[in-house]
Amino acid sequence: MKAGTRAKTRYLSRGGRRTMIILLTMLEALKDFLPNAGLKPEEKRNIQRGVTMIGNQLIRMGDTFEKSFWRKLLDEGENTGIQIVDMRNEEKAGSDGWKNYREDDIFDLADFALSGCENCKKNFAYCRKYSLLMALQVPPAQEETDGCPYEQEE
Repeated sequence: MKAGTRAKTRYLSRGGRRTMIILLTMLEALKDFLPNAGLKPEEKRNIQRGVTMIGNQLIRMGDTFEKSFWRKLLDEGENTGIQIVDMRNEEKAGSDGWKNYREDDIFDLADFALSGCENCKKNFAYCRKYSLLMALQVPPAQEETDGCPYEQEE
């Protein structure tokens, strides 16, 4: 290695990596947004100038990384989407009866509601429906029973 040069970086802290991916993702989102944004020409130029400056800085930073590491970051940036979270709902999560659930769990729950009980008489603790309902903290249909607390009495 030449005197005065430094080794290429192949690691970023979690925060640094997250910031790089956010910047890469934001640049792509802005490039998609600008053509049809309905902005005045000056507004469009100002945003494009910011995109160019951030892009150039990312390229300069990319030059300090090992090529394989930089390619990996670029790939992550291309395969990362932006999700908008309403912070008002986020604040409610866990308080006042509001909870956040995985979408797959909600679909499974709806499927179970439509299909009825599987009649797991042998050992309901291994039943998929029972496990999901317990994990989601759904109140049991029957408080005192020898069988599954979620089995509906007919």
